Formats: sequence, C-alpha cells, structure tokens
Amino acid sequence: MKEFLHVPIRIVGKEKWGALAYLVAGTQSIDFVAEKVDCVNEKFSFADGHRVRRYRLKKQIHFSIPHEVKLDIEAVQPAEAPRRRVQGP
Repeated sequence: MKEFLHVPIRIVGKEKWGALAYLVAGTQSIDFVAEKVDCVNEKFSFADGHRVRRYRLKKQIHFSIPHEVKLDIEAVQPAEAPRRRVQGP
C-alpha cells in the first residue's frame, strides 16, 4: 500500500470515531464492504442526539473512495529503508 489517508477523529461521549464524512466532503454516501455485518443497535444515540444505526463490520473491511476525491500525497515523507541486521560470529 503506497497511499495513506489521515482520518479526523471526533469524540462522542467517551468514544473516538473516525469522521469519514469529513474525509470525502461533498459526497452523500460511502460504500463499505466486509465479510460479516451485524446491526449492534437499531437506535444508537450519536452526536447531538442524532439517532443512527450502529453496525459491526468484521474481516476485510474496506470503503470506496469516490473518483472526485483528489488525494494529495506530496506531504507524505518517504519511508526509510530498513536497517540491516548484523549477525554475530
């Protein structure tokens, strides 16, 4: 994997949540894939009292990045080459 995304963190109650809606601003939806999806809470109270559904996704979780989202990786520093390990005699 050569590209990385930084996801803004939003604290709701005592939990940290990755704010993907801010990541792909201007889009109304984000598609997710997972091997298993379970609804944990049908009427989950989120930020500002919004009622949402809470799901748990398991194994191979990915989300699509819309074509209109331009990723700027210029500020990402290249990774350093791993140091060689010296074997003892």
